[in-house]
Amino acid sequence: MRILLLVCLCLPGTLAAQEGPDYYARLGAVWSSHLSQDDIAGDRIETTPAIAPMLVVGVAFPAFPRYRAGLEAALTSGSYSAGGDVPETNLGTIRTLSATLGIDGPVHGRELRWRASLGVLKYLPAADQSVFLRGGPLDFLVGAGLDYRRPVSGTWDVIAALRYDFHRFTTDELEARGFAQAQPVHRVSLSVGIARGGR
Repeated sequence: MRILLLVCLCLPGTLAAQEGPDYYARLGAVWSSHLSQDDIAGDRIETTPAIAPMLVVGVAFPAFPRYRAGLEAALTSGSYSAGGDVPETNLGTIRTLSATLGIDGPVHGRELRWRASLGVLKYLPAADQSVFLRGGPLDFLVGAGLDYRRPVSGTWDVIAALRYDFHRFTTDELEARGFAQAQPVHRVSLSVGIARGGR
């Protein structure tokens, strides 16, 4: 009976201390390394995305003391081109759509947090051409980053995020041309936005 009474007395304070879900949206830009590199008749040809605008939305939930787990989705849209030792040629528009599951924790107080993630990234070319002649691939993605957030009201924060992610890139067209190895692709993004909810 005494144990039950103690639980009932402590429960309201415990629930009050729990953080709620955290919702956020950010806008920014992403830089990507080469998607493919090839040597043809002594000329190096590289296929590279331009720096592209990016939209990110996500939600995170308290998972352990001081840590949160969440889902994040990002959409990018920009041009890509072929260049290197040959004149640069614009190849049109390419979009990417990614979804990642992540965990984050504090670096310094409530303002600076790290994030680690795993997920998938889908390439969505506007036209089936060049390395995407047979469509865009779906690749596994690993990432890490830092988030900085600052309260601006009782429920709203501003947030800035620096992210790095990595995947290996190949397409059915590249494999049909005899490319046996996938190209490592590194991406770095910077974005700012707003967050609402738990802190």
